[in-house]
Order: sequence, then C-alpha cells, then structure tokens
Amino acid sequence: MESSEAVDGADVVIPLSSVKQVTDRYANTLYGYFLGKRLAFPVVDFFVKNNWVKYGLSRLMMNANGFFFFKFKTKEWMDQMLEDGPWMIRNVPIILKEWSASNNLEKEDIKAIPVWVKMHDVPLAALLRMGLACLHLRLGAKDVGFVYCHNVCRIMGKKQLC
Repeated sequence: MESSEAVDGADVVIPLSSVKQVTDRYANTLYGYFLGKRLAFPVVDFFVKNNWVKYGLSRLMMNANGFFFFKFKTKEWMDQMLEDGPWMIRNVPIILKEWSASNNLEKEDIKAIPVWVKMHDVPLAALLRMGLACLHLRLGAKDVGFVYCHNVCRIMGKKQLC
C-alpha cells in the first residue's frame, strides 16, 4: 500500500481512506488498562462477557502493551456502561477511555483516585463537625473531602451540623 501524496516534512503519508477504515472499525470502542498489575486476558474476558453483555459488548481484544479494547454495538450502550462505573475486576480498578484515531495509547501515572464513600445508618452526632472530623481521619481521607462535606453543610443551611 503506497500513497501517491507527498507532504513536506513527512517521511510517510497515510491515506485518508486508511484512517477512515480504522476509525470505522473501532467506532464504539473503549480502551482500558489496569492500575497496578495487569490481569490475565481470560479473567477480563470472563468478567466482561458476564457483566457487560447487557451493554451490547460485542468484542474484547488486547494488544501486546497490555491495553484492552472493548467494542460495543452502539455508542449509547457504551456510554451507559461508562456511566454505570467505575469498574473493578478482581478488585483491581480499570481505567477506561473512548478510543479515537488521535489517541496516543499511554498509561497515565496516576497518583491518587477520588473515592466516594457511602455510609449507612450514621448517627446524627457523627454529622457534627467533630464527628465528621473523626470519620474523615478514620477513613484516612485527605482534607479535601472534609472541606467538601463542611461546605455542603453550609450550602444546605445546616450550619448547626458543621
């Protein structure tokens, strides 16, 4: 396959038709990688075939660099699967992104991940400023979470809780 086009400053010119063909092939595709240790393909395959089939998953692939590719039947189902996340497989978080021809597949050096903690049956006393501080310390959270909770109390007009 040769391109008859020449572009100044480029050693290789990829025909636009080839780019379109690849873009069409990978439409409705997410790519992902695991934080930390990569899981084996059969483990990921088993999980997604059992849990993501309801989102129209049609194909799973993996490249030599440890990136997984998840092809969906429609963009709507793919978007719904993303919204229903975050996803963990065998307690290992997977970072998922929508594939596009302009993406450079690189694993980000992630230092921290925000986590939402849902607690049930918390006594009212724990919602006071001192109680929130104790919960905050017990969870090992950074100050940002406590400040956020404190600000929510103020916005809601519940100053007596903070």
